[in-house]
Amino acid sequence: MGLISEFGKLTRLVYDAADGAGNWMDFVNEAGRVFDAVHAVLTTEAPDRGTGMAEGASHLWVQYHCGAYGGRDPLMERAWRLPRGTLSLVQQIDEDPVLANSDFYRSFLAHNGLRHFMHVLLPQGPGRVAFFCLTRSDQKPPFSSDEIEAVEALMPHLQRALRSGSGAHGMTLFETSPYGLILLDRHGRTICANNLALGLLDALDGVSLKVDFLHLAGLREMTPAARSGGLARPIAFRIERPRADTPLTALLTAVPEEWRRHEGRDAVALLVLSDPGSTSYPDAAVLMGLYGLTPREARFAQTLVETRGMRPTSNELGISPETARRHLKSVFEKTRTHSQSELIHLLVRHPAAFLGQAAAPEVLQRAS
Repeated sequence: MGLISEFGKLTRLVYDAADGAGNWMDFVNEAGRVFDAVHAVLTTEAPDRGTGMAEGASHLWVQYHCGAYGGRDPLMERAWRLPRGTLSLVQQIDEDPVLANSDFYRSFLAHNGLRHFMHVLLPQGPGRVAFFCLTRSDQKPPFSSDEIEAVEALMPHLQRALRSGSGAHGMTLFETSPYGLILLDRHGRTICANNLALGLLDALDGVSLKVDFLHLAGLREMTPAARSGGLARPIAFRIERPRADTPLTALLTAVPEEWRRHEGRDAVALLVLSDPGSTSYPDAAVLMGLYGLTPREARFAQTLVETRGMRPTSNELGISPETARRHLKSVFEKTRTHSQSELIHLLVRHPAAFLGQAAAPEVLQRAS
């Protein structure tokens, strides 16, 4: 239960930093402590040049200073070669047949007793990435499987917060909503879109953005009422998608008061997009905090909701049917459910599936 409670604290620190209620050093300091690291580093706003160098605003927590290395860093180069969001894990580097023979290891890492590493590059915006790193010394054990899972579960939160971190209070729910949200001005121009909406825009399937004007399949223009901000009631419609059988469902509605002013521009309408093919369910941190699930059990429960079957769930997670059954039995006991359908119903109807994934588990506990 220790790592579970610490994970909840880390996610809250991430969203506090994005929302302006905290800062990234608070998160980095706590991450270094929780994962018993020698170094914890978060570099933000780095140009995505693939150079193997993280040039940006650096937030660093250290137990001891190692100095700087001016040569080629194969560990960071490896992280840059991986897809964004993929964890680069190197443990017991002295046993690695390639890295252990590098000048970087012999002249710098070995000298400073650095042995176990976790790196990840996260997209932060067009042409920009953030770099997160945890390092342990040769006096510490390798990162455990639970710790690795916890870092992997933390990455979506960190990425979401880094992309949304404008320092504007009240935007966390906007960024973590299970729906695609787009703020529009009186001319129909896009002011701001959350990550889910950006994903739909990037797909170019029914909804797209040219310069800053939205193009919606089957809809020629916004209604005059929407342009003026005079929406008396929400307007519901659907957006046909050439590449999918089911259309997107859309709702054009008034903007909540706290979102009307964003980066010096006035929003008069909120476009809410939903993909019927996607399923909302509580975030892993919430499941862990609410029910005491382990990271593996939380991921299992989420995958079961997505696949709606034990065999596809075990295939998706790469686990045996026996392991899947053990996970299911444990999840049943902890959630007090008795069947797969009851468990899925609980998760997709839980308030955490709709309130956004930044909500603190202890708050949701009171609401459940």
